[in-house]
Amino acid sequence: MRAIITICALAAVIAGCGSDDTSVQPSVLEGRVADGYLRAAKVCVDRNSNNACDESEPSTESQDGGQWSIQVDGGDIGQYPIVVEAIAGITIDEDDGLPIGQDYILATPKEAQSFVSPLTTLVKYEVDSYGKSYQDAKESIRLKAGLSHAANVIEDFVAKKTTGDSDAAKAHALAQAGM
Repeated sequence: MRAIITICALAAVIAGCGSDDTSVQPSVLEGRVADGYLRAAKVCVDRNSNNACDESEPSTESQDGGQWSIQVDGGDIGQYPIVVEAIAGITIDEDDGLPIGQDYILATPKEAQSFVSPLTTLVKYEVDSYGKSYQDAKESIRLKAGLSHAANVIEDFVAKKTTGDSDAAKAHALAQAGM
């Protein structure tokens, strides 16, 4: 009998004890930002899709290797674009270790929140401006950039470049030229 009570108690805990609490649990979004990896750039979840980091939006500052981590509501994952504000004189481009010379914005569509670059910015632009699907926008940028696979448009080209991936080296060179 005691085993049945224990199992029922465990089942109640797993089921939430009959609670009507439907709140979304906190979660963490993590990623990187690069044209070369960018350190000390502002990174945010763009909940109102205005391509800017507003005070009310979850944000953080990128660290070494362009890494960032933002605590969000679990419901934010996959729902909003990520925006990066690179700030002249503050944000460091790790390709050369120097502060960038002018402000610029990078972004990524909500479908690919973990890596932000000039190429993901172009994908987001095509989705927003031309009404293309995410997949069609990736393919469009892939073709314009001369890359072998659409996935290469949204992947961390800086990290992949170290493996000898020629598409990654090309994507990195394109990102450097654009910024």
